[in-house]
Amino acid sequence: MNHKVLLVLLLMFTQVTQSTWAATSEATSAAAAHARGDYRAELKITRPLAAKGIAWAQAALGSSFSNGHGVKRNDAEAAKWYRRAAEKGDATAQYQLGTMLVNGKGVDRDYVEAVHWYEQAAQQGHQDAQHDLGLMYRTGWGVDQDYVQAVKWYRLAATQGSPSAQFDLGMMYSSGKGVLKDHVQAAQWYQLAAAQGHLNAQQELGTMYDLGKGVMQDYEVAHMWLNLSAIDGDLRATKLREDLAARMTTVQVANAQKMARECLARKFKKCGGAVW
Repeated sequence: MNHKVLLVLLLMFTQVTQSTWAATSEATSAAAAHARGDYRAELKITRPLAAKGIAWAQAALGSSFSNGHGVKRNDAEAAKWYRRAAEKGDATAQYQLGTMLVNGKGVDRDYVEAVHWYEQAAQQGHQDAQHDLGLMYRTGWGVDQDYVQAVKWYRLAATQGSPSAQFDLGMMYSSGKGVLKDHVQAAQWYQLAAAQGHLNAQQELGTMYDLGKGVMQDYEVAHMWLNLSAIDGDLRATKLREDLAARMTTVQVANAQKMARECLARKFKKCGGAVW
C-alpha cells in the first residue's frame, strides 16, 4: 500500500487531535479491517455510521471511494463524504477535500475554497495541510501571494517532520523569500529533508557542499548527496554529479561512492556532512 495513503488512514482512525471523533470500538474494528485489506468488512462498519453523521466514518468512506477500496472508485462520492466530515471539523477530511478542490477531482477546481479547507485543517495541526497551505501562499493560488505566510506554514509543517516542508523552507531561505537569505539555515533544512530520502533536498544539499554555500566545501560529501539524488535517474542530479567528478581525484570519487553506499544502507541517517 502507498505509505502516504496508509498514513492518512491511520490519522483518520487513530489521531483524536486531528479529528473530532473519540476512539471507539467501531473505529478500531474498521481500522483493523482496513489494515488486513478486508475493505468489505470496513465498509460494513463505516457506511451505516457515515449515514448517521459520524464524522470519522464519513471521512473513512470518502477514502474508500477515493481509493476504490471495496467500492468502485468515485471521486464525486469521495468529495461528498469528505465534505460532510469536513463540515463537522474532521481535519483529515478537510485536507482531502482541499486537495480534491485543488486538483478538480470530483468537484470543480476552486483554489479559494481549497485554501479555506487547508486552513481549517492546518489550524488543527494537520502536517500536510500546513505544507499545502504554505504552497498556496507561495504561489498565490486562492490567496494573495504572501511569502511570509508561506514561510509560517512551511515552518509549522517542517517542525513536525514533513520532508516536503523542510525542503520548501530551505528553498525560501536560499532565495530570501519571506525570510532573510540564509544559506546556513537553508542547508540545515535541506539536511533534515535529505535524511528522509527527499531527492530534491539531497540534490540541493550536494550543490551547497560543492559550492561551499552554508556549509564547508567538501567535494566528497557533495558527490555523495548528488549520487544519492541521482539514484532514480534524475538527469540534472546525474549531470551535476558527473561535472563534479571531473574536478575530483579518483580516490575522492571512490571515497564518495563508498559514503553513498553506506548512507543508503543506513537509510540516509548519520551520513557524512551532517549540518544539524
